[in-house]
Amino acid sequence: MRPLVALAYYPLWAAAVTVAVTALRLGRNVGRGLVALCFFLAFWVTGLILLETDGTLALAEHVLPSGLIVSAGLAHAYADVTGGSRRPAAPSSRRTP
Repeated sequence: MRPLVALAYYPLWAAAVTVAVTALRLGRNVGRGLVALCFFLAFWVTGLILLETDGTLALAEHVLPSGLIVSAGLAHAYADVTGGSRRPAAPSSRRTP
């Protein structure tokens, strides 16, 4: 069953790579955030595919933690779409009554 689960991830991987390559070809019309998000997502899905394949479990253990970077790519893509800032928000130390 595990190889069949790995096959289920391939459409997501293909869509992420296709959008990333298309965004790269558009050049300056698309922000870097979308390209980064798609490449980070494709890399993380590659780790999921490696996890479901028996011979590559050790490699998957090194690739899967890169999923944390997907959230950074999402923040950059959001900033490109809305024109907002990429700075992280600092928590406020003051309490409001």
